[in-house]
Amino acid sequence: GRGGEGERGSRGAGEQGGRGVRITHYALRITHYVLRFTFYVLLPMLIAFLLASPWMLLRPTACWRGAWIQAGMVAGRYDFPYTRQYAGTWPYVYPLAQMALWGLGPLATLAGTMGLARALRRWRTASFAVRVAALWTLVYFLATAGLYVKFPRYLLPIYPVWAAWASYELGVRSGERAGQRISESTSQRISEKASRRIGEPASQRISESANGEKYPTPYSLLPTPYSLLTLISTALLGLAQVSVYTAPHPWVTASRWVYENVPPGAIVAVEMWDHPLPAPLPEGDAAQYQQITLPIFDDESLEKTGRLGEAIQKADVIILASRRGYGALARLPGRYAQTLTWYRELLGTRNVIAFGRCPRLGPLALSDDPLADAGLPPQLSLAERCGTPFALRLPRLDESFRVYDTPTVLIIKKWEMGNE
Repeated sequence: GRGGEGERGSRGAGEQGGRGVRITHYALRITHYVLRFTFYVLLPMLIAFLLASPWMLLRPTACWRGAWIQAGMVAGRYDFPYTRQYAGTWPYVYPLAQMALWGLGPLATLAGTMGLARALRRWRTASFAVRVAALWTLVYFLATAGLYVKFPRYLLPIYPVWAAWASYELGVRSGERAGQRISESTSQRISEKASRRIGEPASQRISESANGEKYPTPYSLLPTPYSLLTLISTALLGLAQVSVYTAPHPWVTASRWVYENVPPGAIVAVEMWDHPLPAPLPEGDAAQYQQITLPIFDDESLEKTGRLGEAIQKADVIILASRRGYGALARLPGRYAQTLTWYRELLGTRNVIAFGRCPRLGPLALSDDPLADAGLPPQLSLAERCGTPFALRLPRLDESFRVYDTPTVLIIKKWEMGNE
């Protein structure tokens, strides 16, 4: 009995020793893989990052502080004047609307949304490339478009992919229209080639001869009406945007008017957080005027109300360089009730001159109406502010579209002047 117990004990010790050897072997293999991954992947990544961002070593505190502030800003934890325009905007809906209005165009954006949805529905049969593209698009959109701060530029990385999904959707619909239900494998091939051009799958629109052979028909070479409308509308939107740069910037034209009509020594009031006008030009120097800054973004107080009221009385000219002030404050009417009342009194009782340039197609301007969107009284029509005979009012556009390249400058003057 003692011999059997000794034999079992020796076998148990041998098994434990074998397990120990295997564990040690696995640990060494894992360590080997970790070291290889660190040496060949992580270390080159770190070196490349430090070479591209030397501030990480030179000023690490400032480097991380900036990223931390930006992260808090987009999440809505920090309140900046230029982010108050997003108060009350809907996540996901607002970025898609801006993409449709002034990004890819309404039809291309709609087609891209439908194409992405179609690819996700066909997930089980989709190719690896289609799955990766669909998953990346969806994750990026959900992670970015749901933020509190929704600058349209945040979605620029997915614009080319969204256009490809639009082409994919148009291709599938084109095949279905020609009477040929495209198979899953054919749809995947179309999606992989979709970025080449809209309406690509003309070769997929086929008919059958009497003996069953498939061949293209003249009809199959024609684009579908929806594809044609998408292409034309996107092209027209691009032409309208380019037309903006055929006219001088409103800040330049407004500054020239000031130099020609406002005498030196006059008091000029400008808004905080906006471009101070007049701008320095060969025609004149802004230093010849007394400039006061309107604290429109400050919280409501008796001091702020007094300063705004004093500006109306003292300033010879009040310049609203863009809609940044009243457009953002109108999103928070409860917070800035007195300031919005001041804007209404200012724009409703004084002489207003407007300088603007808007995207246009011939005599038709395409623009939102910042004053009407803010609930303020416009003395001039949208067409007059755009400088065109006609104007088509669009829904509210983001500041990225309306403050920098196409601002509407409003000059509120105290007295009548000539050369208007």
